[in-house]
Amino acid sequence: MNEPLLKKIIDESILLELNISELYKIFNQAFPEDAYFWWELSEEEEAHAVLIRDTVRINVETFEVLAEMFSPTLSKLKEANEIIDGLIRKYGEKPPSREKVLNLALEIEHTSGEIQYQKFMSKKSDDLIVQLYQKLNKSEENHAARVKKYMAEHNIPVKKPNKM
Repeated sequence: MNEPLLKKIIDESILLELNISELYKIFNQAFPEDAYFWWELSEEEEAHAVLIRDTVRINVETFEVLAEMFSPTLSKLKEANEIIDGLIRKYGEKPPSREKVLNLALEIEHTSGEIQYQKFMSKKSDDLIVQLYQKLNKSEENHAARVKKYMAEHNIPVKKPNKM
């Protein structure tokens, strides 16, 4: 993979994290009873974006590692960003029910956790950049588990995913 393509993929990955953060900020404002929950997830999504950006800055010479990680995902990342951007516009005007947004968040976390990291994250590596991305992936998995736990604690049923 060449550097310009990899840069586009990395930029799209950062944008995805920031878009998810923005959507969670909308939910934070719309659902005062869940405000802290949404704020916390939003802040962590922003931290993911910073982690990706800073990892690239620190390890510019490790493009091969990044290329292996991101190679098949540019179109999936763009598609996910378009969907999340549409949800930001739609729900910024009128958020759906609490049940729907929590199920949507669960779906997003399963999707975003999968898009970038599926194959790559299961391998062992001594490379610092790989370990950082694996840590990021673990955090994404934790988001999905936290959303599910939060839903259970508040008696909100988990619905079958709609593919956003």
